[in-house]
Amino acid sequence: MIRLKNILTEVTVKNIDQAINSVISQNNLKKLVKAISKKEGWIATANAGLGSRAYRNNNPGNLDFQSSFKQIDPNVKREKKLQSGKLTDQDGRFAHFSTPEFGVQALRDKILRWSKGKMPITAGNQSLIARDFGEEFKWKKGTPPTVLQFMYTYAPPNENSSINYIDYILSEFGLQANDANRNLPMISVLS
Repeated sequence: MIRLKNILTEVTVKNIDQAINSVISQNNLKKLVKAISKKEGWIATANAGLGSRAYRNNNPGNLDFQSSFKQIDPNVKREKKLQSGKLTDQDGRFAHFSTPEFGVQALRDKILRWSKGKMPITAGNQSLIARDFGEEFKWKKGTPPTVLQFMYTYAPPNENSSINYIDYILSEFGLQANDANRNLPMISVLS
C-alpha cells in the first residue's frame, strides 16, 4: 500500500533547462528562450500544485495555439482553461504541447522566423508602437525587427508591460535598458 501511495503522489517536475539544452545549441538563443520562459512564468508549484499555464501546457513561451504546431508535435492541442483552481473542459487560446521539448522547439522556431522578418503585422508592431514611440518605429513587413518591434509583436502592451519585458530581456543579455539597445536588430542580439 505504501508503494502505491508513493507512486500516486510522486510529481514529475519538468526541467526547462534540460528541455532547452536538448533542443537548442546556440547560446544566445538558449538565453532568450530561458528569459522568455522565466518572464512567461514557468512555475511548477503555481495554482495549488497544478503549475503555471506555461508549465501545465509544456509551453514556455505561452504561444497561442496554431494548427501548424502539429508539424512539430502531432499531439499538440488547445489548453484546457483553469477555473477556481480546477481544469475545465473548455478550450483556451494557448497551445498545450505533449512535452516541454516540443514547446521549446515551437518557441525557438518562432523566434528564428520572426527575427529574420517573417512576423505578422499586428496592432502591437503598428498602432501600439506608433502610439508609444512614433510612426517611424512601426515595423515594415519583411524587414528584420528591432528588439522593440519584436517584443511589441510577441508581448504587446495591450496584454503585457512590454517595456518591462523588453528591459528584462536586455538585462539577461547584459545590455542596458535604453532606447539604443531597444532598437538593436533582434537578429544581432541572437548572434
